[in-house]
Amino acid sequence: MEDDTEPRKVSLMERLQRYSQAPFHKDSGFRRDLIIRDLANIGLEPHTDYYGNVYAKKGEGKPVVLLSSHMDTVFGKNPWDYRFEARQEGNDVKITGTLDNSVGCAISAQIAATVEPEYTVMFAFTVKEEPVSGEFCYGAEMMLRTLKSIDVSPGLFVVLDATYPDRTQQDPTPAYAENFAPKEMEKTFSEFVAQKKLDVKVRPYCGADETFIYGKLYNAFALGPVVHGDMHGDNCTTNLKNVEAPIAFLEKLLADRGLLDGLTKIEQKDDD
Repeated sequence: MEDDTEPRKVSLMERLQRYSQAPFHKDSGFRRDLIIRDLANIGLEPHTDYYGNVYAKKGEGKPVVLLSSHMDTVFGKNPWDYRFEARQEGNDVKITGTLDNSVGCAISAQIAATVEPEYTVMFAFTVKEEPVSGEFCYGAEMMLRTLKSIDVSPGLFVVLDATYPDRTQQDPTPAYAENFAPKEMEKTFSEFVAQKKLDVKVRPYCGADETFIYGKLYNAFALGPVVHGDMHGDNCTTNLKNVEAPIAFLEKLLADRGLLDGLTKIEQKDDD
């Protein structure tokens, strides 16, 4: 009989499949419940705020780094019919399904399960990243209010989200770090990628995401695997190596205490 007293280890591929097949539209769906159970199984204490965001922390002290992933997905005529397929292609695994933003959530949970920081790492899973009734990134806006209410001021936000290839669907790049706020961080992370020999490219801007909310008040940038096809469709594709690349990036980043300590914190403004 399986011992239920011990946390069960969940593989990256299992997280990708389970998160991708768990619907979440606007601010409701099964994906939130799955994430809460996953975080609790890891040994964290997940909380849900008034707005429907989920957050948890690991470690204590400063600096405080927050990884943020939106839970909602928008695609097609039926926002509840999600799918996931994985097949071996040469030396890699091709993944097809509803990946925006199940991949970001899976990456964040994978880091929560594997990294043992000597400072505070927070994990936020937000609602309504896609515009709803004219509101853009509502969940991220409300997450800032929640952080203020619990007196937490992160020194760095990393937004984990699927991203587009550069210029052409033939772009072989596995993952990008982008949307830096302030822009001066682009040089810092270009040097970081080169020094650590990471399979991630740095570029200044790709498209709108939660960094446009967090970056008004804090250091922030986006990080994510390149996906091909219709990002808002169930035929969106990526490779397992594309998902593993940002995980390796985060593992190196969260181990580089000097870099994290050196980032200048931007004080939170009054958002009332």
